[in-house]
Amino acid sequence: TNVTDANPAVTIDTQGNGIAMWQQGGNNAIHYNIYRAGSGWQGAVEVVGQSNGLGSASIQLAMTPDGRALAVWSGGGAFSNLNSMQYNPATGWTTPFIVYEYNINRRMQMDNNCQAVMVYSPRFVAPSTNFDLVSRSLTLGGQWSAPTLIETGVGSLRDPFFAMNQSGQGVVIWTQNDVANSSVRNSLWSAVLR
Repeated sequence: TNVTDANPAVTIDTQGNGIAMWQQGGNNAIHYNIYRAGSGWQGAVEVVGQSNGLGSASIQLAMTPDGRALAVWSGGGAFSNLNSMQYNPATGWTTPFIVYEYNINRRMQMDNNCQAVMVYSPRFVAPSTNFDLVSRSLTLGGQWSAPTLIETGVGSLRDPFFAMNQSGQGVVIWTQNDVANSSVRNSLWSAVLR
């Protein structure tokens, strides 16, 4: 099976159980495999089929100490949807959920209290031509919050990196051009999540 440009992701809990997720085949469908401590890999399963040009999904995974997990990825739809699914060892994966219809530069982290935070750029939304950076939060088993604006600017926003500790404190850094439609100067920005 073709797994070229598979964009694999893997995560593990404190008991040694894990999840691997990747794209596979000519249609770039998303597959996963569960690793059970003591018994090994359970077998690959297709969880998201190709939909309207899934493309390169850039999958991210995070797992809680008790084995619950969250997957987020981009792809599908007309505008590269931002998608998510939740995993519970007792019930499996939820149905994929579209968090936002057009995003770039997504980063997600989760703390030990099952609280996930994602930062991303929703691109500009007409009539505004600003490039924003927003955050959303999710407690596993619930729904994503409404977006909270971190920063807005007229210049292109690139390369946000987000880290969060086990207690839910985090920091995001990114570069943003100071002038619209120009490469005059990129400034480095940061914001703290307390």
